[in-house]
Amino acid sequence: MASISDLQKDLAEIESLFAQSIRERVRTLLQHEIDVLRTMLANALPSPPTSTDVTANNEQNQAEFKSKSNKLQYESSNTTKIAQYGWDQTDKSVKLYITLDNVHKLESSCIKVSYGEKSVDLLVRNLNNRSYSLYIAQLHDMVDVHRCSYRIKSNMIVVTLAKSVTVKWDNLEMKVDKKIDTPKLDSSEDPSAGLMKMMKNLYDEGDDEMKRTITKAWTESRDKPGLLGDNSMGL
Repeated sequence: MASISDLQKDLAEIESLFAQSIRERVRTLLQHEIDVLRTMLANALPSPPTSTDVTANNEQNQAEFKSKSNKLQYESSNTTKIAQYGWDQTDKSVKLYITLDNVHKLESSCIKVSYGEKSVDLLVRNLNNRSYSLYIAQLHDMVDVHRCSYRIKSNMIVVTLAKSVTVKWDNLEMKVDKKIDTPKLDSSEDPSAGLMKMMKNLYDEGDDEMKRTITKAWTESRDKPGLLGDNSMGL
């Protein structure tokens, strides 16, 4: 079991991190650890002969910890991910339009927006007894976090992301191309059959452009007997 000195050092360090943190989820997790350490520290301190007050205090800390823990679990299970929203752009910025009924009636403390160089994190709490979140981990390009902002309108939140570079975004999120492993021909089987098998694998795993290319090649091969053999890929 950790010594009182270690617990005190851990608590001081986490409280320092909490003071520097900005993101709502990070602050919630750090606050949770602070509560745990405070409870452990209270339990580890030696009790005086008349320990009624200390026991009562420990029970109160444990009750508060349990209450906060239950609250965290409730908020987590009661949070809806925002799946539908709009966006547009200018040369200098990208705007997100999130529609939420009565969001303009909330106190400002219930709305938190955090920005990263290529991310944005929105959390709306206590709206119609629910929380709502929108997290985009990989934006199409970098943003200037110091110039990003948001505004509350009637039933809507408008988040403005300031572009770091004046370029047009093809998508809001970074598009990750699917990596396709090129199959190898099996030297032990018929070359024509092996070629057909390889092309079928490429067709099954490829994107729409790959499928169009292979379909075109197959169509042309039927007019040139022997080019791809007489096998069928089932296209």
